[in-house]
Amino acid sequence: MDQEGQAWGTVRARAQSAAAGPVRIGFLLLDNFTLIAHSAAIEPLRMANHLSGEEHYQWFTLSETGEPVRASDGQRILPGAPMGEDQDLD
Repeated sequence: MDQEGQAWGTVRARAQSAAAGPVRIGFLLLDNFTLIAHSAAIEPLRMANHLSGEEHYQWFTLSETGEPVRASDGQRILPGAPMGEDQDLD
């Protein structure tokens, strides 16, 4: 199994463990990031929570400095925290 498959296997196993709480994922946004790719990464997590009626996933947006980041379409996104701040991510 490649590294990506192993990583997703770990995420799935963690999500299935009720005692572990929700999987916490951080998305590091860099200048000129593609907004649709960011949305496509978050939407399956949001739908999994919605359809199950439980919070299996939490996600956070990060930037290098905590300052707003400009997407490739010009929109500026305010991240929740700077990279490196303790978010207790999985």
